[in-house]
Amino acid sequence: MIYLDEAGNHAVTPIGFSRDGKFAYIEWRFYNELYYSDMSEYQIDVHLVIIDLVTDKELIRRYLDGSGRDENTMTDLLNESTAEFQQELSAHNIIAEYPNEYYHRFPYKGHSLNHMADDGYIDGTCIEVQSSTGKKVVADFSADDYSFIQCKGLLKSPFEERVVILLIVTCNGYETGLTTFIKIVGCNLKAGFK
Repeated sequence: MIYLDEAGNHAVTPIGFSRDGKFAYIEWRFYNELYYSDMSEYQIDVHLVIIDLVTDKELIRRYLDGSGRDENTMTDLLNESTAEFQQELSAHNIIAEYPNEYYHRFPYKGHSLNHMADDGYIDGTCIEVQSSTGKKVVADFSADDYSFIQCKGLLKSPFEERVVILLIVTCNGYETGLTTFIKIVGCNLKAGFK
């Protein structure tokens, strides 16, 4: 599990990649009554997500209710759902194998994120990757109301020169205050640089 924020409220467990640019992961959201005054108990929400890294579109998002569960009993629920999850993974040709050595930080093999500070915060709303052959925008969030965007690292596909860029984005809701969530962006490391 890769925790993506300092408070430990968001995490990702990589499951695997397909050979054609798809990525599967489990997204964990940990809620605590200390942070959400209307909650009476600790809660975990878990989502199985499959994303197309070429288009950055979610193909599947399956929700598991973690009300009243802790991390250990949530893992039990995930194990009980293995057959259903395996069907989704097979339908999208996901090979469920992801060793920890595929997690990295920028700069990575001659690639860096433009406008990124040492702490990972990005100045602006465009995610722009720089290489020796040029640069390219892999995501433009200018239409979204994000207050902060922070890069937490990247995951490399074992099948192609493609990475998953792990972002934490924060937006300011009118009634809810700051809301933080995970955003996944794909990047081909060989093509599209100008």
